[in-house]
Amino acid sequence: MKYGAIATWAMLGGTGTVLAQSSVMLYGSMDLTMPWISDVRGSRLARMDSAISQPDLWGLRGREDLGGGMKASFQLENGFLADIGAPISPTRYFNRASWVGLYSASMGSVRLGRQVDFTAGTLSQWGNGYQLYNFYLYHPGNLDGLSSQFPVDNSVVYLTPSMDGMQFGAQYGFGEVPGRSQAGRTYSAMGRYSGARLHLAVAYTDARGRAFDIAGSTGLTRALGQDLAAGRPLVPDAFQVLGIGGGYQLDGLPVRINALTTRSALKLGVVTSHMTALDLGLSWQAGQAVTVNTGYSFSRFERTRWNQLHLGARYALSRRTQLHASVTHQRASNGVAAMNAAGVASGRSQTVIAAGVHHAF
Repeated sequence: MKYGAIATWAMLGGTGTVLAQSSVMLYGSMDLTMPWISDVRGSRLARMDSAISQPDLWGLRGREDLGGGMKASFQLENGFLADIGAPISPTRYFNRASWVGLYSASMGSVRLGRQVDFTAGTLSQWGNGYQLYNFYLYHPGNLDGLSSQFPVDNSVVYLTPSMDGMQFGAQYGFGEVPGRSQAGRTYSAMGRYSGARLHLAVAYTDARGRAFDIAGSTGLTRALGQDLAAGRPLVPDAFQVLGIGGGYQLDGLPVRINALTTRSALKLGVVTSHMTALDLGLSWQAGQAVTVNTGYSFSRFERTRWNQLHLGARYALSRRTQLHASVTHQRASNGVAAMNAAGVASGRSQTVIAAGVHHAF
């Protein structure tokens, strides 16, 4: 919902009159969930989590029509924790997005600033975490970068115009580490197709300088040939991920199917470890206000495998407010269960039963 839309008209020029229309929109999202978790470090736990069904955020989005088919736009977006009223990042005011750009229907768009790569921004839309509205469904440790944990600073993004439903994009993030031009840089590229029923996306990201708390998020005490400890992030020499995903709306049935697979590589010296992940999901519009969804995920990193099942439902009180409930179960082999955002278990199995409310403004 647009809140406090601001429209201004400006007249510029000497002999002629040029009208430029601009608008600024304030928007946001709040989600609070109460999960019961069967095992977190050996204990059952009931608590309150924020940003499980959808992110907690607020932002400003603006656009100005420059005439001749050209538009200027910007986005400033900040994430926060609704359960405690605190910013996710105390050192970044707009930690999720901060960019300005130009758009032309014939030439495409260019954006400059802080923005997520295409793995998180485009490909992840077809994973179970996004399609089934549940942050617990992202893969353990986010070792494939699908969650928007790593926005790219100082980046340039180019998007082509949409051509018969097809669009391509490229991104370069300047590392800006003095004397080390490759230390923090990021490359990312994507292609996608959007049709009446079928949607497809492929994305690739190559990044330097990303820190992963592998022990704290997966329970593994050794990876890439290194001894690990929770709270002590490991910074690989390189992180690379390639993935493909998509969705299909069945003809004549209120059912949507999504699928996604990724393969990522974390490189440290001469050692490379891979994460392979697969998502399959289904959403059924059971009524005008009721959606039922179910999904299966498989993840593997080094010798550890995680299998995960999910069943959930959403009830729309309005276009902006929904109630949601879900049951998610994960089982690990050669390791411990470690559901995303739930915490590391002491054993091989972990179950989360959750209910909550989401509101958008």
